Amino acid sequence: MKKISITGGSGLIGSEIVRHLSLDHQLVLVNERLPHVDEIINEIHDCDVFINNAMHKWGQVDLLMKLYDLWRTEDKLIVNIGSRAAAPNISIGYEYSTVKSSINHFSDLVRFKDDAKKCRVSTINPGLVGKIDGVSLTPSYIGEIVAWLVNQPKYVEISRIDVSHVAPYEQVQRMKKNTQKQSKE
Repeated sequence: MKKISITGGSGLIGSEIVRHLSLDHQLVLVNERLPHVDEIINEIHDCDVFINNAMHKWGQVDLLMKLYDLWRTEDKLIVNIGSRAAAPNISIGYEYSTVKSSINHFSDLVRFKDDAKKCRVSTINPGLVGKIDGVSLTPSYIGEIVAWLVNQPKYVEISRIDVSHVAPYEQVQRMKKNTQKQSKE
């Protein structure tokens, strides 16, 4: 049984991650609204796994960098929930996309450039999740992927998983715009 901490455990994706992990692991649900990243790190420093699922704006990147510095020489795992919006052609807004691409970039740098590292870092970049029937991934599926990552042996590091619905990107965007228009009416 691993001790796993997660930010955003009550949200759309986070609640499904919690559901998939709660039977086999001890969970620490982190209040990502704490005013300082250092308070969060004090709460989770003794965990085996951290699911970096939600923070406000740059908090997710700040938390990743500080926790990695603390854990880098330990046999631990950080799972980042990124976004396909990190890709320039899928951007849904410059700040959100920049934050998510920063998570990918930092994760790649430590994975390939830090010879002293023992801490594994994985990033899941889902496409649209749970908002539009027929073109969205289900939050439960993201929870399944996280559970699968957490249960990999310590000698395996899954760098990145990009996962999207099979629907063409243009179709997803059209349906997304139609749904947004309908909700405003």
